[in-house]
Amino acid sequence: MLITHKNTPIQIATKSFASGGEGAVYHILEPKSLSKQIVKILKPSKRTPEREEKMKYMLAHLPAYANDPSNALIWVKELVYEDGKFVGYTMDMAKGVKLEYLCGSKIAKSIGKDYQKYDFKYKEAYFWRLKVAFSLAVAVVQLHQTNQYVAVDLKPDNIIVQPDGRVSLIDMDSIEVIENQQVLYPASAHTPEFAPWESLQIGKDLIPENWDRFSLAINIYKLLFGVHPFTGTCKAPYESCNNVEQLIQNGLFPFLKEKYFEVIPPPHKRFLQSDLEIQNLFLKCFDMDTPAPQRPTAMNWCETLLPYARMVLNTPKIEEEQPKKKVSLNTTAPHKRKNKTKSTLAIFRKKPNNKLPYSSTSTSWWAKFVRIQNRITPELIMLFLLVFGGLAGISANYFSAQLQEIKKIQNQKSYELFVKEGVKCITENKHKEAILSFTNALIYKPQDKFAYSKLCNLKKQEYLKTGEQFFLERKYADAVGEYDRALDVVPNDSLVLARRADAIFADASENGDIASQFDIKLKIKRLPNYLYTNCSNEIFITAYDLGQHFQPDYEVEGARLVKKDKKGRIILIPTAKKVIFKFKNKDVLVQTFHFEAIPPPVPTISITPHWRGGDSPFLSISANAPTNFSAYYRSDATYKVSKWRLAILRNERVWKTKTFAHTLINSQEFNKLYNSETERLSCPSDKWSIEILEIVRRNYAGKYEPVNLQGIKTNYVYNQYFEEIW
Repeated sequence: MLITHKNTPIQIATKSFASGGEGAVYHILEPKSLSKQIVKILKPSKRTPEREEKMKYMLAHLPAYANDPSNALIWVKELVYEDGKFVGYTMDMAKGVKLEYLCGSKIAKSIGKDYQKYDFKYKEAYFWRLKVAFSLAVAVVQLHQTNQYVAVDLKPDNIIVQPDGRVSLIDMDSIEVIENQQVLYPASAHTPEFAPWESLQIGKDLIPENWDRFSLAINIYKLLFGVHPFTGTCKAPYESCNNVEQLIQNGLFPFLKEKYFEVIPPPHKRFLQSDLEIQNLFLKCFDMDTPAPQRPTAMNWCETLLPYARMVLNTPKIEEEQPKKKVSLNTTAPHKRKNKTKSTLAIFRKKPNNKLPYSSTSTSWWAKFVRIQNRITPELIMLFLLVFGGLAGISANYFSAQLQEIKKIQNQKSYELFVKEGVKCITENKHKEAILSFTNALIYKPQDKFAYSKLCNLKKQEYLKTGEQFFLERKYADAVGEYDRALDVVPNDSLVLARRADAIFADASENGDIASQFDIKLKIKRLPNYLYTNCSNEIFITAYDLGQHFQPDYEVEGARLVKKDKKGRIILIPTAKKVIFKFKNKDVLVQTFHFEAIPPPVPTISITPHWRGGDSPFLSISANAPTNFSAYYRSDATYKVSKWRLAILRNERVWKTKTFAHTLINSQEFNKLYNSETERLSCPSDKWSIEILEIVRRNYAGKYEPVNLQGIKTNYVYNQYFEEIW
């Protein structure tokens, strides 16, 4: 008999639904309160006293939000014993599919229609994958914030993804447990394809946290681009590197050591199409010259991927493929085709008249019987059965309607009986009995609003009562769990939300770690480490869990601060090259940010002819801001060409010039530079040179300021048909 360390007997399924190198996983059948959990039964060789002590330590040292139902870490819930001996543990059930299913360009249809949006044939697939990458980085941040755990074996098989992009880390019993940089319990497994190159030098004692940084980067690379970062065919002196592990040991990342590659798999091209900030994180992590402690952390990934996680994505409509209709061609010659006509229903078959002219009119009874039998055709029998079946069907429908009416009356009586009993229990303050009565009433009348509202209020009161008891006992995490249950029953209840915020703030105050309670999905809307000079850099900080206790305040050096109407949203306008930003809550310092002020990005020039009939086009010249900058700095991303010069090149020399301030002109203005039409037509080899002289940018204050043209292509040469030459 299996029993938990809380003396709760459990009954599991006879067959496991998953198994691995250390044990098998089973569904829990009894009790019903643990039906949302599963149990992992370890193999006999793995049921060591050290493993039991490790599970007890993990149970006593939970990461932040470990009891949250939406937590990304599938943690140990209860230890399981059989005949007093340790055999395994319980944990929450992780819903979804393994990340490995999403690490390719194509998504298998067998995993469901909800995951087809991750297929690269859809434009939105890359952004959905970025959202999953952000969720994965958040999960690793939660694990590393404890300073006690290192995942070590972080790979797609140990990561479960839901259709909406949320992730869960499983097999957490194999992690490394450390305390004060000393190994208490070593990791039980690791995978070479996701381990850094220094894994050969690291002993069995201590695996540092930066090991996970390397594994995280590989997982994100496979997810975003559909290929392992260390893949390809190498040439001398690395032609003998035939597998991923050997490529990792030599740091052979295609975009750092391209000269050593003979063949680079095509999916790597997606790396070059990603944003520079994302590319830089990969390059820094996979560079062997980067010291391991300086690899990008999971928090760095959160900050970089946050803008994409907040983007509103429209899920592509995935339609089922319809089987193609087979077209059959009749190859029979027209003169050989038979004309077939549909036969009419013959109830009485007409018999040929074989009666002799002078035969007797009297017939025997046997002849009459045979004559009647001959008239009973299959069509007559079918018609009889149809009539009889119709009458029988009408009778069956009538009796079925009567039975349904009787059942409806009986259900109404049972419903009224349980509702009456429930109301009586409420007046006698027997809330648990009242909950049971209203639950039974809904069985007989599922859509009844009265019973449903009573049941929800009763459950909310019970959860609140239990939560208040935990709050008084200073068990704040348990209190938050009860308040969450109440919110599941009655969403957005103001009283429950306020009490939940009180419990979270009390827990944070007691532990002295206010920052850990802030929304990890994170603080800054835009990319970290720099601000744009003379631009409105919007920052917003979220801490919804704190409720009324979220009272932000700010200190800033080297920038002008503007507070917006919504709490937690501000604008920083740099006034110096270095900016120091301090965020406080209730006069308690939460975090300090250091920024570097840099110039806004330069635009790209677009010169486009618009043909409106005839041979003379209208020419438009525009300056366009980079996509990321225009998306997050709308009030600062308006560029325009304010001055440009046209020159006629004859024999590769400037012949005549004219300066314009308008960005939309008719090409007839160019022709006016010639003395006559005859002169223009006599020199068809003339070229037109367009030189950009001045570009301005409108900033957040509505004022235009000049743009430094360094790094911008400003010269363009066309023929008289507006075909660009260079």
